[in-house]
Parts: sequence; structure tokens; C-alpha cells
Amino acid sequence: MTAQILRLPDGQTYAVVPVFAGVAFKNQDLMAHHNSNAFPIGWTVVIRAEEDVDAPFYDDDDDDDDDDDDDDEAAAAAAGQDNDNNDARKHHANAATQDRPRPQRKKKRVKAFVQPSLENDVLFISSISNPSNSEYKPAASPSRHIAMMLWITLYWYFQLPQPSLHMHTTASTKTPDCAKPIGQWKINIRRDGMFRGRNMIPRLERMGLVASEDSSVGLTQGDGGESWSRMFVSQHMFWQIPGHLFLFTLQPNKVSGLLSSFPGSPSNSRPSSPVRGESSPRRLQNHSPTGLPSYPRLEKQALSSKHSFPAIGMWDGVPFGYFEIYWVKEDILGRHVGDQAGDWDRGFHIIIGEEWARGRVPIWMSSLVHWCLMADNRTMHVCLEPRIDNLRTGYCNILTTWASQNTAK
Repeated sequence: MTAQILRLPDGQTYAVVPVFAGVAFKNQDLMAHHNSNAFPIGWTVVIRAEEDVDAPFYDDDDDDDDDDDDDDEAAAAAAGQDNDNNDARKHHANAATQDRPRPQRKKKRVKAFVQPSLENDVLFISSISNPSNSEYKPAASPSRHIAMMLWITLYWYFQLPQPSLHMHTTASTKTPDCAKPIGQWKINIRRDGMFRGRNMIPRLERMGLVASEDSSVGLTQGDGGESWSRMFVSQHMFWQIPGHLFLFTLQPNKVSGLLSSFPGSPSNSRPSSPVRGESSPRRLQNHSPTGLPSYPRLEKQALSSKHSFPAIGMWDGVPFGYFEIYWVKEDILGRHVGDQAGDWDRGFHIIIGEEWARGRVPIWMSSLVHWCLMADNRTMHVCLEPRIDNLRTGYCNILTTWASQNTAK
């Protein structure tokens, strides 16, 4: 296996280099700023193929039976019993033991990884090399950081040449390939290395990144059960996982200075803009005695609704607007749209509550529409609020060309 360049959907670039017993993933973007780093920034994965082979073993119970027969023979001789009868009984017992098929035990045969196999490959993350905390902020969640590494590793693995999907079993040895059973391409996740952390495998399972063939609840608490050590990821399962749920980049620390790789912004010498007074018509109306409703009906309706959920829009952590994202067919808008609405079409209601946030519709609307389309791949349209006279309705179509604001009216 030769070195490869892996380009991720979010623009990151990794170099995949074969190492002893596995491969190493090196972040090209971070290494460009850390050429003097002793260890390459990234992680190392141990990947290999393990096959089950049948190995005969000798049951200790047979020796115990022979010892019991010898003891019985000695006791019979001491008691004066007929030795011929004992020899006959021993002969029949040995014949029955020889006729009984000897059990076979499974033995693992480990092979170096050369190319993907159908279901025998095993991997785990063995080591991680992070950049200095003085230049980059550490990941907010170590579990999420490991999940990102596993997702990138699987993204590289399932783009390798696909193995033959025909399963080779003992019963189908003489069966032609076209008639052999079809399996699914999967890779086993070994509970070793970085995956040995407490509740690490259950967390990855709750994220939807790994799965188990054992669907039972289990008898043990925590992650001590045997089923947690037999996790896997299939090809069909992986390509249905949204990548944006796991991909992120480390944020650099904003440290100003000449020695910093990422110098901070220059100090602002201009005075701040004057703050507007309460002169906005919307402000005056809201602050009037009759501007607000007599009871908080919006909050109760939004939190108790089954076809929508509320969301708060923020600019750098500062709230600026309120949105309600809903399913069109379950909303009152679905009555007017009719059969033009799809089963998974979404829409949103908008309230911009801050004066400084007005006029930024193209920015936050494109972000909100992008989230609606990425949250569920089955969503094909996003509807906006209609006018009071129902003259026109905002309409976003993923299959058509968007306008300058990513909407087609």
C-alpha cells in the first residue's frame, strides 16, 4: 500500500501513510504551520485481517474417563470380579469415544492488511498526536474528537477497492460464485487502544457510528458486556451517516505577537458607533402597554407543538432572531400548497428581534436553508412565510438554480 492524499468534504486534507501494522493519518493543513513538530499531527490506526480457522484440540474429559476406567478396573480386581467383563466394558467405552466427533475450536489467524476483505478486517486507533495547546484550543469533547478520527478512517477505508461480496462458506465450497450467498462489506472495531476508554464504545454506538449484531439489552451494566467487544461498521451503514455531524477543525488561539503563527487582529483605534435610541417604530410598539400579548402563548405553543421546534439564531453567541422550523404537510401552510408539498419538505417562521440584525437576510437565510437541506437528505424543498394577502410564497428548490439569496420565488 502506497501513501495517499485524502480530501474530506469540509476541505481538510490528510496524508495517509502506511506504517508498521497499520496506517498513519497526518493533517496537512496543521503540518504546514508546524514543520518543527517532533511528531506529525494526526493519529495512527492498527488495521489487520483476522480469519477464523478450525484447530483440533484434545478434550481433557477423555483422559478423565480413562482414569476412571483404570480405577474401576483396580477396584474390580480387588473385589474379585471378572476381569474379562471389565475389559469388555472398557473396550465398548473406548469405541464409543472414538465414534464421537471431536469438537473443533476457533483460532484466529492474523494477516497483514494488504487489501480490504469482506468481513475479516479489524481496526482500532492506537495513538494520537495533537498540536500544542498554546497554539490550538483542545477539542471541547474528547469523545467527539475520537469519533471524528474514526469517521475519517472509515471514509478512507470504504473508498478502497471493494472486495467480492460472495461469501465463502463450508457449505458453498463447490458452489459457483454466481450462486454463492451475498454478504455485506463491513469492518470490525476492536476495543483496544483509544477505544478502551470508559464508555467510549457505547458513546460511539449512540452517535450511530458503530453497531452490534446483538440486539438484546444485555445482563451487564455499563460497557463490560461481551457484545461491546464485537462492534462493526458496514459500508451501507457508513454512507448513510451525515459527515457534517463528525467533522470539525481545531481553532487556533488568538495570541497577538510576532512569534505567533496566527497573529491576532490589530487593535481598533476608532471609536465605537453610537448606540441607537428607542426610536424604531417596532421598538416603540413593543414597549407600549398594548405591544406584547397578555400571556406568553408563543412559548407554550412552540414547546408543545409536534410538527415544529423553536430555534434561536445567534451572531457570535449573541441572540438576534427567533425561528420555528416545521414540516410543511403538518403545518397550516400545507392546506394551501396542496399536493405540491412533499412528505419531507420543511419551512420556517421568522421573528427578528434586534434592530442591529436587520438587513442581514441573505446571510442567515442561506445558513438556515442549508441546515434544513442537510438535516434530512429527503428534504427537497424549503418554504418561507407567505404574505398576509397570500400573493407569493418563498420557495426554495434544491433541484433548481437558486437566486442570489439561495431562494427562488
